[in-house]
Amino acid sequence: MKTGVVISMAAILLTGIVPAQPAEQPAAPAELRRIWDDAELREITLPPVLPQGKILYLPSDAYYRLKPLPIYKTYPVYHPDREPKGYFEWLGKQEPEIAFDSQKLKSDADWMRAGRIVFEAPTDFAPAGTIHDRTWFIKVRPPITTDGIVPAYSYVIRKKGVVEVGAGGCVTCHSRVLPDGTYIAGAQGNFPVERAYVESLRRGHLEKIPPLFASGLLLPPQQVAEFTEHLYERSNEEIIATFEAMIPGVVMRSGFGYLDPPKVADLIGVRDRRYLDLTARLIHRSLLDIARYGSMCWASNYFFSNRDSVPEEAIAAVSDSMRYSDEQAYAFALYVYSLKPRAIPSMTALVRFVLSGTRARARKTAR
Repeated sequence: MKTGVVISMAAILLTGIVPAQPAEQPAAPAELRRIWDDAELREITLPPVLPQGKILYLPSDAYYRLKPLPIYKTYPVYHPDREPKGYFEWLGKQEPEIAFDSQKLKSDADWMRAGRIVFEAPTDFAPAGTIHDRTWFIKVRPPITTDGIVPAYSYVIRKKGVVEVGAGGCVTCHSRVLPDGTYIAGAQGNFPVERAYVESLRRGHLEKIPPLFASGLLLPPQQVAEFTEHLYERSNEEIIATFEAMIPGVVMRSGFGYLDPPKVADLIGVRDRRYLDLTARLIHRSLLDIARYGSMCWASNYFFSNRDSVPEEAIAAVSDSMRYSDEQAYAFALYVYSLKPRAIPSMTALVRFVLSGTRARARKTAR
């Protein structure tokens, strides 16, 4: 087994797509329990293969000291050839607008619509100029919808006159653009996440590239180097080449080897799966478990370690991070539960065609 892959024992036997009984619905939002509950997190986490692969979660008291993410209204990112005339200048004149307000959610439909907003909400922000140029599109080659939009990214106005590009939301990894430009939410992603990361590294002109996700490994330096496959002991060019080799559909995550990155899971139909994560490291019992799992994707609230608790210095290191509010996580989970496979209108015609051919052959044989 590759030592760079820190996964649960269930990963040896399971793929994360084991059918389950329909997951239970939680209590109504007004009675919503805390999502980040220490006992519940321990309950859903399966034992690790390796002693140093134990998953430790940020203690709930520290987790709830983190600031909830303010979710602002977002605007589409267009390919340069498809962007409406004057669009970017228009963005600079827009007022900041909060898009998620749980006080305004009165019905199940309201919560589900709000869940899509959370699903698409970016968690990382950068100056819009980093991608608002033709060179970025030539280098990254993102998939484009029929409307000329890059669904993985969005523009955000958090301060009037300042246009930012937002990324890091669920939609960045868990959305797919088909060859005909059709957008499918929740499907295995095909946005080239690591190619975009490489382009940001090249534009950053860093003297030395810092380790990605190594902060999630609470291990001695020797073991951190082992689990990161000594990548950051190499030159910047070698580090960039490693990430550039990661094809769309795989994305680096904390706890995985850089030479063996995990593929992105699809979320369509996830409510009927017994385990979460393609490494099957978490048990899926209810919608609240989906809310917890979605909250883990920040990668600053869980760690891999051979310890029994998260040290104070690690807690302090992530104290400026953000989190989803419980209401945001709940709405997100409702939306994910609603994702279903697309109907294929042509399938009926295909079945009829096959059956007609079979019947014709049967009649010919009978004669």
